[in-house]
This record gives sequence, structure tokens and C-alpha cells, in this order.
Amino acid sequence: MASADPPRPRNGYGLLKLNSPQNGTVYVMGVAVGPSNQPIEVRCGRRFFVRLGEPTRNGTRWLAEGRSVRIKCGALTEESF
Repeated sequence: MASADPPRPRNGYGLLKLNSPQNGTVYVMGVAVGPSNQPIEVRCGRRFFVRLGEPTRNGTRWLAEGRSVRIKCGALTEESF
């Protein structure tokens, strides 16, 4: 059976996983980067305004307050929203 471990990120990147009871889109500094509740490869370092939202026809409906998250290089960073 295959391992459940996420793939190793490229140099200069880390994995971000926003755990939430709501399914939504993860935004890093205003840019949609992928779905919640699974690892997403993003540049590592300090990131402001990491948020969970849902795209709508009239813009984005925010599902959680934004917060500053430090993404670990070469590793998985998990946050609960």
C-alpha cells in the first residue's frame, strides 16, 4: 500500500495544510493556492494573511479570519482554521 506521507517540496518551498471543518480555498497573501485539508506546496518563510475562503460570482466569501503563518522550508506546516 502507498505511503500517506505528502511529497517532499522543492527547494525554497514548504507544504501548508489548513485543517478546517469547512471545505474551502486556501489563500496566501491574497492568491488562491489550493483546497483546504490537504498539503499545498507554497514558498517557505513568513506569509501574512493566510486565509480560508470560497470563491463566489461577486468575489470571495471569507470563511475564517486571516493570520500570519510561518511556512517551514522542506517540511509540512499545519494550521487549524
